[in-house]
Amino acid sequence: MLNSKEYLFFFDLLRGRNPYNFADIDQNKLFEIFRRHRLLSILSDESINLLEHGIAVRWREAIRSHTLRSLQLTGVLEELIGKVNDVKLNVFPIKGPVLSQRLFGDIGKRHYNDLDLVVKREELSEVVELLEGMGYKMAHPSKVLNRAQWDYYFKYKKDVALINRESEVVIELHVEIFRQELIRAPEVTLTWDALVDKTIGTVPLKCLDLNISFLYLLYHGGQHQYFRLFWLKDIAEALDRWDLDHSRILRYAADMGVDRLLGLGLLLSEEFFGSKIPPEYADYLKRNKSVVLKLKNICMKRISGPERESRSMKIRRYRFVLLLQPGPRYFVSILTNIFHRWYIRRRLGGF
Repeated sequence: MLNSKEYLFFFDLLRGRNPYNFADIDQNKLFEIFRRHRLLSILSDESINLLEHGIAVRWREAIRSHTLRSLQLTGVLEELIGKVNDVKLNVFPIKGPVLSQRLFGDIGKRHYNDLDLVVKREELSEVVELLEGMGYKMAHPSKVLNRAQWDYYFKYKKDVALINRESEVVIELHVEIFRQELIRAPEVTLTWDALVDKTIGTVPLKCLDLNISFLYLLYHGGQHQYFRLFWLKDIAEALDRWDLDHSRILRYAADMGVDRLLGLGLLLSEEFFGSKIPPEYADYLKRNKSVVLKLKNICMKRISGPERESRSMKIRRYRFVLLLQPGPRYFVSILTNIFHRWYIRRRLGGF
């Protein structure tokens, strides 16, 4: 699939090359490739003008629809942060319009369908109450939980989701942003001590500093095996645009236990977007070449496979997760968490 004429054309476009005439390929297939990888908005107006009229109309309509959704979600974020600031709660966004602005200078250039916010565990109920006053209802967990069930839930899960049925806006509230069983060092201090000031519209807010934000992007995209390449586009853009302290990032990654995800993201960004890997990572990649290449090969199969995950892909995903850290303790921890997350989905309405 990755060797099809349309995919090769797609990869050349990602690397900034226009290899040959759009008339030489199936433009419907090209549209579906860009749609699957959530990258429709990165194609230039000049390139869209070269498409057949019907495809160009579909392409522009998809971009327009996303732009309107981006404006809607940005408005929701501004309103929510304004209310949060009024009552002095600790909340900051990850991904969404703030990340799009930081990566591309435009809230509409990166795909997102919902809002992700980080909250302190002890303030979660207050933030939920505030959102309920704005018309949101808890979607996940879908059951009403008592205190003991909430404690159990957050032992194995890190987020809840609320939805506004009228606007169809979903807001996910995260009490942590890294997966518990993968992290060696406590993330709470790292996360809440790594905030900087920013403004969305006219509303002041907090967001992660660029180094921790970059590490989170590597972690998040890697957890999904980059089966949609817009997560990898984030990595490539950050490497190109952000002033990053790569020695510090590597140290953070090693301390936290996500260094293999760091190496994976760097190799894939080089593969698909032609990113230059900073020299600070050369020694790490040389020492860990074998395991990082195994992770990369699993991701390549996921990227080239169908959008919907098959049973064999799920098995590969478990193998992928088990490769992220060595040792029997980690292996047992993964198996334990798989069971408890399954139980939470079935019995408590988690997701």
